[in-house]
Amino acid sequence: MTQESTANLTLDDLSVLEYLQTDPGFFTRHPIFLSELKLPNPHGEGVISLSTRQVGLLRAQLEEKSKLLNALIANGKANDAIDAQIHQLSLQLLTVADINALHTTLDTHIKQAFDLTYASLHLLDNAPTLPVAFTNWLQAQTKPFCDEANAAINALIESQVLASSHGSFSVIPMFAAGTKNVVACILLAAKDAQHFTPNMETDFLTRIGELFYARLSALDQA
Repeated sequence: MTQESTANLTLDDLSVLEYLQTDPGFFTRHPIFLSELKLPNPHGEGVISLSTRQVGLLRAQLEEKSKLLNALIANGKANDAIDAQIHQLSLQLLTVADINALHTTLDTHIKQAFDLTYASLHLLDNAPTLPVAFTNWLQAQTKPFCDEANAAINALIESQVLASSHGSFSVIPMFAAGTKNVVACILLAAKDAQHFTPNMETDFLTRIGELFYARLSALDQA
C-alpha cells in the first residue's frame, strides 16, 4: 500500500481495537512502538508512556479492590458484633420470669445494644392504645419494616404512642406459631434518620422478634 493510499485511509477506534485483538503478535514484531508510544496524561497536561499509564491503571484497580475488601471486613465485624448482641439477648431472655421483665429487657438491653431512643413490645389482643390505622397496616407486614415515618408510624405519633423527635423506625411483626397472623410487634426508633433504612438487612431484626415471641409464648404457657 502506497503512502498516498494510506493517507486516505481512516480507522475508527473499534477497527484499531479489533485489529490488535486479532493480531496479538503486532507488538512482538514492533517492540520499538511500545517504547515510543505516548498517551495523554489523565491527571494533567503532557503525555506519559504506555507502561506508566498501565501502572496507573493497575494502581487504581488495586485501590478499588482494597476499598471493597475494607468494606467487606467492616461489614463482617459489624455482623459479628450484632451476633454477639443477639447471643447476649438470648441468654438474658432465658432468665426472664414474667411479662414485665420481658418489657424491661427490651427497654434496656435492646436500646443500649443498638443505640436506640425507643423500644417497646405491644400485644395486639391487649393494645387499646394502638390506632386502627397502624394495626391494619401491621397485619399486612411479612417482615420487619425499616424507614422514616410512613402513614402507619404517623398514626402512632398522632396518638402519642411515639414521639415525633425520632428520625427512623423499625416495626418487627411477631407471628403466631406456624402462621402469618401478626399477634404482637416490637417498635424501635432511633434519632438518626439513617439508622433504619429500607435497603438494610433485616435478618437480625427477625431473629430478635422470634426470640421475644418464643419467650412470650413460654411465659403464657407457664
